[in-house]
Amino acid sequence: MLQLRIFLIRAALGAFFAYFLARFFIPSAGPGVIIVMAVLLVFFAYVFEGLRKR
Repeated sequence: MLQLRIFLIRAALGAFFAYFLARFFIPSAGPGVIIVMAVLLVFFAYVFEGLRKR
């Protein structure tokens, strides 16, 4: 249950920051670009967590 909660928090923060970054740096970005950015942010959060634990 804790893993799911952490994922949901990361997904929500990833979506928020992806939207913010896309609007700030790429004002004409569509929803697809924002979704890809959000997925990449969450993915790299897990990658960096794995590297930190190693």
